[in-house]
Amino acid sequence: MITSIWKGLINSFEKKYSYGDAIDHYVVVKELGKGSYGTSYLVRDRNTKQRYVLKRLRPYKRFFNNGQNFIEYEASILRNISHSSFPSVFSQGVEGKSPYFVMEYKEGKTFETLVFKDKMCFDEKSSAQIVLKLIKLVGFIHENGYVHRDLRLPNIIWNQEELSIIDFGLCTRIQSTSHIEVHKQKDYMRERAVTSDFYALGHFYLFLLYSCYHDFDLKEKSWEEELDISSRTRQVLRKLLGIEEPYKDYKEIITDLSR
Repeated sequence: MITSIWKGLINSFEKKYSYGDAIDHYVVVKELGKGSYGTSYLVRDRNTKQRYVLKRLRPYKRFFNNGQNFIEYEASILRNISHSSFPSVFSQGVEGKSPYFVMEYKEGKTFETLVFKDKMCFDEKSSAQIVLKLIKLVGFIHENGYVHRDLRLPNIIWNQEELSIIDFGLCTRIQSTSHIEVHKQKDYMRERAVTSDFYALGHFYLFLLYSCYHDFDLKEKSWEEELDISSRTRQVLRKLLGIEEPYKDYKEIITDLSR
């Protein structure tokens, strides 16, 4: 009850942009998504007609300590780990006292859309190939000293076999390279260690494998009972999810998946 009232107050306080609204020389096409600190819009440059993503700080965050720094921080991370599979930052500004930055719009569909709306089926082989591509991108993030911490279906885009990772709002510097027993942590994906990304990858992998699952048995089972997968795939998943000794480095995962 209290949570619902709080969310209602926050949303009523925030101005929602609609189609045709202008922010500097950008024109809003539609809202793409709303996170805990930022709202993302698909926008079009009024002069070039090029499409971009504009991420604006949610107004209520201005009243929190360091709230204004969220936008600057994410933009700086994207500049620091520049890669063709991550959005490039083009400009920054302030609108209605709320800072924003404009970044590249990545073409394609999120895996959330592919799995739940388009009902695509990814078999064991294609799932492994996708996760192998993805772990190489995650490895690039780790090599630069960061951990993404939000590798979920809505934040991974597929476009003609090419992958992109978006939403670096929770990305942070790696603070621990030591072994972490992921399955004992309260919030697995929020640890500032590489194992948090590996745990998220494990769940991403499971979503792909379940996309072809059609057993309607009402009896509750574990994924190990339900999925008809090889022992090698099972072993990779158990290590990603921290059920067994977790991976310590992304290169170990590449080695296992490449087999």
